[in-house]
Amino acid sequence: MSRSTELSRLLGEARLEGYRENLENNLKVSSVAQLRQLRNYSDLARIGMKKDEIERLRSVLKGNTMSKLRRVITTIIVTIITIK
Repeated sequence: MSRSTELSRLLGEARLEGYRENLENNLKVSSVAQLRQLRNYSDLARIGMKKDEIERLRSVLKGNTMSKLRRVITTIIVTIITIK
């Protein structure tokens, strides 16, 4: 999955698709990894995100991380079981 597709999917999940252009043009964020690196959430407010939208985005980012972690752990467990 391309970086921009992943970012679009994540913003869609958070119902924040309308901010993609502002993220890319004003904050130079073009991937989920870059979005995770934002330390100052006031930047998101600067592009027009409301507090509840920022919280929703943070929640989806956190859930996305946990989902990836679960997939990795599941893959490792399946590999170990298959090897035995």
